[in-house]
Amino acid sequence: MRVVPTYFAFAVVIAMLLYPGGNIHDSSQVGYSLSSNFLSDLGTYAAYSGEVNFFSSLFFNTAMLAFSLVAISFFYTPMLFRSRSLDFRIALLGSACMVIGFLFFCTVGLTPADLYLDAHIFVAINAPRWLAIGGILYWIVLYRSDSKPVYLMAISTFFLLVLAYACYQFFTRDSGIKTLEKLITQATIQKAMVLVMLSSMIVLSFAFSDKINKGNL
Repeated sequence: MRVVPTYFAFAVVIAMLLYPGGNIHDSSQVGYSLSSNFLSDLGTYAAYSGEVNFFSSLFFNTAMLAFSLVAISFFYTPMLFRSRSLDFRIALLGSACMVIGFLFFCTVGLTPADLYLDAHIFVAINAPRWLAIGGILYWIVLYRSDSKPVYLMAISTFFLLVLAYACYQFFTRDSGIKTLEKLITQATIQKAMVLVMLSSMIVLSFAFSDKINKGNL
């Protein structure tokens, strides 16, 4: 849960540097633009400039697939709360949501937007929603298990932002890229939310580590 976000950030930066160019409104754009390109543009077979996007997509898509490792980790985290039956059941439900969310993120790397647009949009939109639900459930478990307030405050802030983003996606899904101005807004918010989600994973990992240390697990 700490290694994957770090690798993702590294791989995405490399993918941005290798992106040939273009965005949905301007095929002549040189290279990648933080404000005019979505992250998923890095994973397409061909860039909007018309050039083959092999190296950029290689880094981005492998970074997305790496989230499968985070999904696997959530098969084990409910065991941290097995001493209390209700907490264990809530953690199981939270893990189920987390696993679905992270597997959806993995699928983003398997469905390039220029080849499988409908499937790509479906998994990209629904991944944050499942993670928001899972995060809320784990916040409840951590609160009930007397986790440190700093972790609870950070996790609640992160996942409220993710939930707000999921709602924003729902209400703007049909009009968010019709103009360059709307594209810039969508692309900028998307990157901010990705940073929030990566940060939430890292904070959760420290909260779980603290639980392990307290319980000598």
